[in-house]
Amino acid sequence: MLALACAALLFAGSAQGQDSAPLAWKLVEGTKRTEIVRTRTKQSAKLGDTEVGSSQDQIVWALWEVGKVAADGSAKIVKTIKRVRVVNTSASGQVVVDTAEEQKSTSGPAAAMAEQFGALVGAKVEFNMLPDGSIKDVALDDKLAKSAGALDAEQVAKQSLLTLPKDLAPGKVITSEVKVEQGAMTLKVTTTYTYEGATKEGERFDCAQRLDFTPKAGAGFEVKVHEQSSEGELLFDRASGWAKSLRVALHAKLEMAMPRGGSIVQTRDLSSESRWLAGEQWKQTPQDEKMSDEQKGGEPAKAGQEAGK
Repeated sequence: MLALACAALLFAGSAQGQDSAPLAWKLVEGTKRTEIVRTRTKQSAKLGDTEVGSSQDQIVWALWEVGKVAADGSAKIVKTIKRVRVVNTSASGQVVVDTAEEQKSTSGPAAAMAEQFGALVGAKVEFNMLPDGSIKDVALDDKLAKSAGALDAEQVAKQSLLTLPKDLAPGKVITSEVKVEQGAMTLKVTTTYTYEGATKEGERFDCAQRLDFTPKAGAGFEVKVHEQSSEGELLFDRASGWAKSLRVALHAKLEMAMPRGGSIVQTRDLSSESRWLAGEQWKQTPQDEKMSDEQKGGEPAKAGQEAGK
């Protein structure tokens, strides 16, 4: 899930609501916003009569800082990871790590996780962004580059960021995709946004994701997707020119079939919620961000809509 912490760093929206002016990011030098991203995952794998499962509840606080704004409205954005809180639950027990708190364990899983996620604090990603949300010149610092591994930083950033089309109207569909190498498989994530128009909460986009798994040559197995669904929404505030919130839920059940017989059935449930707050708001955990005992290791919200539809 470290890749989620690395990739949990970008977004946007666009429309022609009640205001006739195009929807756009309003980039003002010196602006600071805190993005809070909470990702909950639950996965299980079954081989014959044996089934194992695990879950993770992760919150990442990242600070956006807007640099000098150019004549075309573009600006350099620096995003810095300020804090990470993770709850891992598996058959061997539960491990909780918060980089804002002193880590008491000096060995074992908790210490390893604390070192892993603690190394991300202070990590930065920089990019140039235009008012329509398009970006270029993405650069990771050494911390993120090491953690991201083979991930293409610019590809991941662009997939996470919705570019605002000029011809936006209700019903307009915008699609982006990114490919990620996962061991012996290549995972393609396709994200689809459908503009629904202006609402009391903000400019609204329906959002859904689809996963496609392709085994690499010589992998020794085939992948069959038996179930897949996704639903979510993105809200963009026209007045402030900033994204307000994002919510996506995804469910997938796949089978890895071996040529000589036998198969592994894997189920994945993921939900992600993001919101942006004015200023620096990462030092104290708001009540609604705290993970209760019920939430720790709990199931992510179930997706209720076919991906891409």
